Amino acid sequence: MFKRILVPLDSSKLAESALPTAAMLARDGGSICLVQVVGVQPEVWTAPGEYLPATMPMQNDQQVVEAARTGASQYLADIAASPSLKDIPTEIITPLGSPAPTILATAQSQNIDIIVLCSHGYTGVTRWIMGSVATKIVRHSETPVLVLRKDGPQLNTPGRRFSVLVPLDGSARSKAAIEPAASLVTALSQPEQGALHLLRVVKPLAAEQGNTQAEQQQIIDKAEQYLKTAAETVQQSDGTANAARQALSWSVALNNDIAGAIIQEAEAGARSEDDNVPHSYDAIAMATHGYGGWQHGAVGSIADRVLQSTRLPLLIVRPPDMRSNRQER
Repeated sequence: MFKRILVPLDSSKLAESALPTAAMLARDGGSICLVQVVGVQPEVWTAPGEYLPATMPMQNDQQVVEAARTGASQYLADIAASPSLKDIPTEIITPLGSPAPTILATAQSQNIDIIVLCSHGYTGVTRWIMGSVATKIVRHSETPVLVLRKDGPQLNTPGRRFSVLVPLDGSARSKAAIEPAASLVTALSQPEQGALHLLRVVKPLAAEQGNTQAEQQQIIDKAEQYLKTAAETVQQSDGTANAARQALSWSVALNNDIAGAIIQEAEAGARSEDDNVPHSYDAIAMATHGYGGWQHGAVGSIADRVLQSTRLPLLIVRPPDMRSNRQER
């Protein structure tokens, strides 16, 4: 479960729109850490998870910085006292530095379980585009990141059953998103049972190359068996307790455009038990390297395309074996 939740804020209403979802996640014994970064320092990014964090702003008078920090602290204190966070343990942090690396460093030092943010916004002291910051956080975070969309669905409606689509590609790394997705569904749906749907997208064989329908069916059958085995493993594993408590389903999609198929299935692929009419899932959960991920921060990967194109909230998880030793807790 997500017990320590970080929400980065920048004094904008758009950034604050992440608060109701964070409050939903924290309502069963969790706590929220509100962070507003003060000051700007050039960032040096090397590989995913590797950055040179800033410690002090450049060309800023110390009194100006302290005044900005005092203002940020008061702003966060007002947010912490707001009705949306009533009865939820909340702490405020106003570190100095550049937004993305400072938020990532704070997440590590505060033992954060999930970062919840919106994909747009900007600061008062020094402007920074939240879309750019969000992208950097998602690509480099060792901690799961839940990205909410500016005009997309929010995850703050109590008393309803939430469902999450989890794309898998046959790799062990892609399965790293299953348990965090289950934790998300559990926190949002309780006391109701949530739902997880595992999706495997396979490319159709080209008939003009001599491939037969039987060969295509063999690939589909293999993909279905993979998903069935993955679901059975989840249900039987003590290490995936949250996932085992959810309603599990799976399906295979044929499409040359993997990212497009994931988005299509997520936004119009779920079917009501009552009317068989397509309804969108509430969110998508993906491992960063499940479909090739963001290897070396490459733009154009499957996960990157889903992040840029879907209107749904997206939970991004880095597989354990890809987390740097420097940032392990």
